[in-house]
Amino acid sequence: MPETEKINTDSSDYLLRDENDKFTIGEVVEEYRYLNGEFINLMNLFLYIFNKMEVNENEIAYMNSKEYYYVKRNILHEGNQQYDEIMFNDILHSCFPGTVNKAKVFFGHSIDDWDIRAERYRSLAVKISDKYYKDMIWHIDRLLFHLKVLARDFYSGNNELISWYSFSGLFDGIQGLDLDEQRQLVTRTMAEFKEICLIDGYANIKKEYEDEFFSKCQKLVDLIDFKIKNGIPINPTDAEIEELQKEPEERNIAQSQTQEQTQNHTQEQDHQPIPETDITLNRQFLALYYMLNELDNKAFSRNNAEIARFIKFLTNKSYDNIYKRTKNPLKDPSERTSARYQSDIQFLKECFHKLGLDNIVRKIENDNLIG
Repeated sequence: MPETEKINTDSSDYLLRDENDKFTIGEVVEEYRYLNGEFINLMNLFLYIFNKMEVNENEIAYMNSKEYYYVKRNILHEGNQQYDEIMFNDILHSCFPGTVNKAKVFFGHSIDDWDIRAERYRSLAVKISDKYYKDMIWHIDRLLFHLKVLARDFYSGNNELISWYSFSGLFDGIQGLDLDEQRQLVTRTMAEFKEICLIDGYANIKKEYEDEFFSKCQKLVDLIDFKIKNGIPINPTDAEIEELQKEPEERNIAQSQTQEQTQNHTQEQDHQPIPETDITLNRQFLALYYMLNELDNKAFSRNNAEIARFIKFLTNKSYDNIYKRTKNPLKDPSERTSARYQSDIQFLKECFHKLGLDNIVRKIENDNLIG
């Protein structure tokens, strides 16, 4: 099949009716629920493609067949304009919560950062395929445009400050970023929020909420700085999350003790063997996966049984446990957010970096951009 020269931009004309017309509630709900599924399916496909870092002809054909867009519909009913807006907001929140939540996973927590994530996806598309990167970039840009408009309308009936500037949402949004990117995102969000509060004059949000948000963000920045200084992996443990709730004095004492312990062990670390507790099957499997993948990126698509036998030969671990992993080497995106998996990934990156195998380090980072 020849390369797709031009994507059919009119493929959804049969659904895109005149925007000035009025539609019944049933018509709008039916259309929006259909589009909700289309948006989610396409974003899931992209996440799958970015996870395996390759794309095939069937996936591109499926992508090009998707019908997705967002247009604000006029509701046909008897009532004033204010009632019209309330009704439309109810329809949006009934039909599109899945799309909006998936968009936060796909593009990021803050809508102001979506352009940055989209640019990263464009770069990945170019790396993945010389043949199909134009198709993928076209769909990335189309998703970005329509999801931005949808997200703005989705939150227009709520307190947008609280919806977009929540600490829990920000904390979820920094997962998978490196420490410098985490710090930049948190501090930029604090500055944006402060500016909005000043302009708003606290008409739509209480001063107490601003103070609480800033206090938690500052503690998060302190934690990120501490990790940068001491080389701690990017994803927090439960104990580290609890540190966010401590007073500064308590946290400083704990940090001083940790720094002293770190200094005492620094000189010995280079000569110490890897602790037995760090040598897990999952880490061994992932290490061999990336080494074999570096030699031949088709190795795991040929014969899972032979791959499992070879890894058992090298690790002497259970064949059955290894074989299960060969079917889904990197796990699904939803499974890669666990602290344990991220700890394994950070461990591998450090190992390969010390060996000077930075190509593999970059591959690991690319595989976990969407983590």
